[in-house]
Amino acid sequence: MSVDSHGGERLGVVIGMNIAITLSQFVGGYLSGSLSLMSDASHNLTDVLSLIVGYLGKKFSMRKPSQKYTFGGGRAEVMTAVINSVSLIILALLIFFEGFSRLVPSEPISLAIMLPVGFVGLFGNVLSVVVLHAERDENLNMKAAYLHLFYDTLSSVFVIISAILIYFTGLQVFDTVASFIIGSMMLWSSYKILKKGVHILMMGAPEGILPEDIAAELRSIEEIEDVHNIHIWSINTNETFLSLHLTLEGEMNCEPDVVLRKARRLLREKFGITSLTIQIENDGVCEDTELVGL
Repeated sequence: MSVDSHGGERLGVVIGMNIAITLSQFVGGYLSGSLSLMSDASHNLTDVLSLIVGYLGKKFSMRKPSQKYTFGGGRAEVMTAVINSVSLIILALLIFFEGFSRLVPSEPISLAIMLPVGFVGLFGNVLSVVVLHAERDENLNMKAAYLHLFYDTLSSVFVIISAILIYFTGLQVFDTVASFIIGSMMLWSSYKILKKGVHILMMGAPEGILPEDIAAELRSIEEIEDVHNIHIWSINTNETFLSLHLTLEGEMNCEPDVVLRKARRLLREKFGITSLTIQIENDGVCEDTELVGL
């Protein structure tokens, strides 16, 4: 999500709409006695927090490198995505707990309130999804925020469906079932974001790029005898970093700068890696000449 005036206006509109939706759903859920509507309101509340925190995280992630933070604020994007995912998981568990307590007979649900508020939530969520659709794949943080909105749109659909089923059958258990479905969607979407975020924070290799593949490609360069001490990681979903050691063929009259240019070109074309540090050495310079698994 861009933090320029255009992106800021879009985000401001979405935040404003979701605040209004959340307030209406909390009030409607309380007055109607609908757990699914309260669950949807809680989900919407996390959407608002997600968008606000995501925007702040995006602004911080654009900070330039400094003496204290040599990578700048790039990790802020991932950290905010992880925070949002954890909060959503906690909220989903609370919804499950409340849902089980509602399995016993309770006060009648007011469909006259539940159904209209459900349609208000659906309209607002659909509009929010449309507004942020273009930014959905920009980074992990925006993907988390967009998925919140997308699944909240589905949540509103389930609220409406449960209200209709209760109207025709008189069985209020459909409200509890709808809340369980909403909670399950929250858990599933949050888990995927959380898993990817933790992988990045743990400096795991980016998806689709393996150290052994990098080594194999570099060994195809005639002047390179060995590749070792490979470390590859990401600070966010858009920036990949690589460091490694190259051992040059001792019997060849190698120009290190020429080999370095070949290696950089290969890594850029094959793997799209441009942020890298390469140490060129001769045999015996580096004692640790093997990477486990290579």
